[in-house]
Amino acid sequence: MENNQPSEESAYTSKETDECIICQEPRARKCERCRSCSYCSKNCQRVDWPSHKLLCSQYAQQQPRPSQAHKRAILFKEDGPKPLMIWVVCRRKNDQEDGIRDSVDVGSFLGNDMPFTDHRLIQRNLRRNRGLGYTLELKFRDGFLLDGSKPNQSIQAMETTVSSSWRGPMVALKKQGVGVDFRSYADMTLGDYRHLVDYFASYGNDSVKENPVPRSLSNVVRGVKVSCFGAMILHGSEPFVDIEVRDTHLIRSRYLESCVSPISKLVNMPVLGWKSPSNKQCNGTACKLFMEPDASKSDWGWAPSYWQNDVGDVVLVRLDGQDLTVSDAELLCRFCEWKLQPLFEDGLGAGLVQRSRREVVDFITAENMASFRNEMERRKAEDTQRD
Repeated sequence: MENNQPSEESAYTSKETDECIICQEPRARKCERCRSCSYCSKNCQRVDWPSHKLLCSQYAQQQPRPSQAHKRAILFKEDGPKPLMIWVVCRRKNDQEDGIRDSVDVGSFLGNDMPFTDHRLIQRNLRRNRGLGYTLELKFRDGFLLDGSKPNQSIQAMETTVSSSWRGPMVALKKQGVGVDFRSYADMTLGDYRHLVDYFASYGNDSVKENPVPRSLSNVVRGVKVSCFGAMILHGSEPFVDIEVRDTHLIRSRYLESCVSPISKLVNMPVLGWKSPSNKQCNGTACKLFMEPDASKSDWGWAPSYWQNDVGDVVLVRLDGQDLTVSDAELLCRFCEWKLQPLFEDGLGAGLVQRSRREVVDFITAENMASFRNEMERRKAEDTQRD
């Protein structure tokens, strides 16, 4: 078998069954060996082969399901040469508050110390501009940034464009449905595995996109991703990233809570913010956008708890439907973080200068924000010199 070519045993069959996992062409044919992934042509199969070959035989030869409670999953071992197909136990529980739902414990796959775990949810393949219609869940060690976890070799083996910064073991599972409330797990397929490859390759690299949709053919606006601390440290993401936001994108669905930054309305640049459901890190920059400027309210100067806890990457778009540029988003965020937060602290009696709430509120204008740009650029230059 050649390293970059599918073998005769994995050639697709003559029976047309599904859409192509690479280009979404309908009437594609299943891989004959694993029958878990479909291609419309030899060319698309060759594109997928470098990663598909790592699991094709494993999938076809995996041991029988131990019980009806077991679901097929994928293990990415920290020091493994390639991913592994595994069975995990999903137990049905009847919770008094949440009702009947599946519960899964993968701690033993993530280390002998039975670590606390965290997860990320994947409901769209941004690299190929398609919604999944279900949810993939990545489970990993909660403290992988701090506990000495090493770069994950089996993730790096999937594709050359995958970042080397993914650390520690991970388990991928499949959940039925989209949104944030899930009831049951399902078996992973190698089509799902392809979506994972694309997720790993494109995370922290918004330029990785193989099937862009022309703007004239879709309802697209320009938005800005405000990167969380983990994305910047782990993957080298820029603090502010220009992105396309379509009306069909998950972040514009009703499944996720969104709100308008109250400060942005006062400076005539009203923006909506969405918290990414796929990571829970720290994003103090985005949090400051949602500080309460209404001096009559008891939580004046504070952001709601929703924006203080479990805030990963945050996507911003303008409420008026216009494009939001990185330059404007950065100015708005830094104005809130570097200028207004100290003023709020003064007004709350926790700062260095005595100020009334009215003084602080009166300062929040479009003109003062525009004047802040030179101060922002000077501070960025000073930070660069210190680094």
